[in-house]
Amino acid sequence: TTPDLPPGVSASGTWLTEDWSDVMASGDLKGSEAWLQKDLETIAVKRGRFYVMQANPNDSEPNMYARLRSGKPPHSLHTWIAAFLLDLKALIQQSVAKASDIRINAISTDYLDTSIPFVIAMNLMGLPSRPRGEVSTRQSSGACLNPAIISGTFEDS
Repeated sequence: TTPDLPPGVSASGTWLTEDWSDVMASGDLKGSEAWLQKDLETIAVKRGRFYVMQANPNDSEPNMYARLRSGKPPHSLHTWIAAFLLDLKALIQQSVAKASDIRINAISTDYLDTSIPFVIAMNLMGLPSRPRGEVSTRQSSGACLNPAIISGTFEDS
């Protein structure tokens, strides 16, 4: 059942699309990339929903603990996921080249200075990623958009 919400507030399930796959929890980074690309090309092209791209795969706990006990690298989550995050921009660009009607409303990811969601978002909008007045994601957990950018009305075409 939908909870009683204040007037004008809709339950997120009404408008939000945020998918997850077992492969994203399996520790299979190549499989996660393939799933994410498919999700972008099949779900992010639909209209009428707020699409959140899940770009934060998890290492499987059994594999992670076995690796930590063995002392073999990678020794941190950041090192384990870095190649995936560094390839994220290219993955999105390839998907958009295949399906130009992809619309990404939000990117859920880890390690913002590696995954660079702000840079990706600005590039997708055709805007420079370092306009004057911006706060680098290296200095903040979020990006502070220039008021001139966010004052416009953004709609799906």
